[in-house]
Amino acid sequence: MKCRAYLLAGMACALAVGGHCPEARGESPGLALYATIPEPDLIPEGIAFDAATRTLYVSSIRKRKIVALSPEGTAREFVASGQDGVWSVLGMKIDAEHRTLLACSEVDGPGMEGFSPGDLGKSAVFEFDLESGKALHVFRAPAGGRHLFNDLVFTRGGVIYVTDSEEGTVWKIDRRSGRVARFAPAGHLVYPNGIAIDPEERTLFVADDRSIHAVDLASGTRRELAHSPRTKLGQADGLYFDDGALVAIQNGTPPIRVVRFSLSKRHDRVTGEMVLASADPRLSEPTTGAIAGDRMYLVGDAQLRAVGKDGKIWPREKLSPVKIYAMPLRAAPPPPGSPGSYR
Repeated sequence: MKCRAYLLAGMACALAVGGHCPEARGESPGLALYATIPEPDLIPEGIAFDAATRTLYVSSIRKRKIVALSPEGTAREFVASGQDGVWSVLGMKIDAEHRTLLACSEVDGPGMEGFSPGDLGKSAVFEFDLESGKALHVFRAPAGGRHLFNDLVFTRGGVIYVTDSEEGTVWKIDRRSGRVARFAPAGHLVYPNGIAIDPEERTLFVADDRSIHAVDLASGTRRELAHSPRTKLGQADGLYFDDGALVAIQNGTPPIRVVRFSLSKRHDRVTGEMVLASADPRLSEPTTGAIAGDRMYLVGDAQLRAVGKDGKIWPREKLSPVKIYAMPLRAAPPPPGSPGSYR
């Protein structure tokens, strides 16, 4: 029921949310502002959640640093700009067992402060101690060629899988030996980005520009997830396995949306989809998310468009503070009239 069509529904909506109707503005009822970082030129990308301290970590592309958000929403610098040689910081994950933060870092152009042309195409995974914020290990991409380590997952056995968007591949990093090797041939994927793994660590899911691919970790066999022709799987920046489903943040072509894809038991087919948010004005440029129980935290607007190819950024008055939103993952009610139920 659209509130603009029914006066009584519109009055109820206005009373409930302080004078406006979310459905009329395209807003998702389950999405709520969680915290604000008063640093408009941060240009964030990655976000990670530490369940032990209920701290959120937000990475910066431009300022090459990581900000920590307390449960009360207070922001502090966790990794200082350029600390331990870190470059632009993208996807991140918390290793709860070892109390560390794993973060993708890369040099993609002059939009990063302190950019040096000689560093272009360098990439690494940094491992930071959650207590001190100091780098414990740095796993670097091999010299030669251009790399863009974008997002990662890791296994209990000490392996990191990281997408390389520039080379079109996935890398496998042995945390014990430090060995960095290609898990897939270069050019095998078209701008791979989001990556996820099931709890049993049998299947690796890799999102690229066209679709989502499932990789059997025992055999190395890769296949595109089978899906309905009506289902859009491509351009997932963030990708997460949650309770037998994949949650994707698709921020390529409009509508920008957050979707929950249910999976078959064999993890080889999409059996349904639930749209958690679509064309929500508060999610004008989301990137990645962080799952905490039955909800997800995500950046509403990374403002990547604010930085030109020459590295110049919009004037400060045109930028907005960084807003972090929270949304339910399994029971978010979609706006009336929109495709939001499993099919």
